[in-house]
Amino acid sequence: MLPPTRPDQTRFAMKAYLSFLAISLLHVIGEAVIEFDSDADREWYGVLFIAPMLYLVGPMMQILGLAAFRSKLSRSGRGILARPTAP
Repeated sequence: MLPPTRPDQTRFAMKAYLSFLAISLLHVIGEAVIEFDSDADREWYGVLFIAPMLYLVGPMMQILGLAAFRSKLSRSGRGILARPTAP
């Protein structure tokens, strides 16, 4: 059910979305503001941003997605992936 109907669920969803957006935009804003002396410095800045995104934020998003899928399966009775039975 999207969007969430309860206010606490809506606030949590908005906080999660805005946090992910802020983390993603942080790199772009930093690269626009910071003056780098060489291309190597720019590459290190990129690596220092990409590593936490890949190893921390990415797996958390996958876990949240799987949890949402599991809760959707448990609410739908027979399950979304169940084969339809012949009448």
